[in-house]
Amino acid sequence: MQLHKMSDPVPFYHLYGEHQALAEPGFVHLEDIASRSSGLHWEIAPHRHQQLTQFLLILDNRCQLTLDGQTFTASGNSLIVIPPGVVHGFVFAPDTKGFVMSVHNQLMTNLISASELTQLKATGSLWRYHLIDLDDTSAILTILKLIGSEINGANIDSAPALTHLLSLFLITIKRELSLQHLQTHPLSRETTLLLKFRSLLDAHFQQHLTVNDYAKRLFVSVSTLNRACQHILKVSPKYLIQQRVLTEAKRRLIYTRQNLEQVAATLGFKDQAYFCRFFKQHTELTALQFREHYELG
Repeated sequence: MQLHKMSDPVPFYHLYGEHQALAEPGFVHLEDIASRSSGLHWEIAPHRHQQLTQFLLILDNRCQLTLDGQTFTASGNSLIVIPPGVVHGFVFAPDTKGFVMSVHNQLMTNLISASELTQLKATGSLWRYHLIDLDDTSAILTILKLIGSEINGANIDSAPALTHLLSLFLITIKRELSLQHLQTHPLSRETTLLLKFRSLLDAHFQQHLTVNDYAKRLFVSVSTLNRACQHILKVSPKYLIQQRVLTEAKRRLIYTRQNLEQVAATLGFKDQAYFCRFFKQHTELTALQFREHYELG
């Protein structure tokens, strides 16, 4: 799909096929992709909107798109954010399912934070275009359906309801963008690894797995896991494993009436003596001294 030559004016539309001279649309417009594109052989010619930010949700299908002269292919579940003024065109696969939501600049300005508004004034656009791959579309679909109900219904307080739903929609997009950043940024990959490590620790600390055991379950080397822990937390994986056991031991000594033998068994220790040696080595108090201190406190 070719964009217009630079000598040709790129048409401005309020919505697909609707010339700027037509009446101003509402602040929010939502429609399914098929309602516009099926009658146009699933192809939308390059165009742009002066006063609209558009959000295009494609569900489990492929779409070729051009954004400011660059060609992309979106596949699977995708969300595309198109700011005002960005030249965009689409070639959808036949019978593509999804939605297009258009939001007027005036409403977008009311929705964004003060810091983002400063960025908007400085750059002329809050958003650059974004292509976001979605693993889970349930949250965005739910919000869009609620927005559609408010637009098409005769509900009391529809305007504030729409404002809140759009705010939630934008928050959801920002979360997806943050997740996308986590998956690609080197430092953030380490953060993601540590979050997975913590989740495994919570699930398996009673089994007293080694650092090598955890690394295998995380599909990384021991050195990679150690580097992430040292880089971000300044401690070793072994230290984190020990601290997770100690944290649970302290909770049980303070908040339960289990005797030491029961605490040791719950935490996966072979016997009470081994647990007591472990606890004193890492806290400089015996388990009974620790319990008595907090009982007196």
